[in-house]
Amino acid sequence: MGKNAAYAVTGKLEVTFSRASEAFRLRCRAQNLSPLTCGWYEQLLEPFGRFLEAQEVELVREVTPDLIRLYLD
Repeated sequence: MGKNAAYAVTGKLEVTFSRASEAFRLRCRAQNLSPLTCGWYEQLLEPFGRFLEAQEVELVREVTPDLIRLYLD
């Protein structure tokens, strides 16, 4: 499945959590944030990403407030 395959099928871009997370990390580095700040963000995002995988949630649009509450509890 190509990079734009989700767009071709649905008519809109489907952003995965993994891709959004990586884009956020790149943005943090591009903004020249401190390595400690970038590392802290990564420490927060990685376990949440694993939680989403366990819940079989792949797309950002599938992340709901209830799902976030479940993760935080």
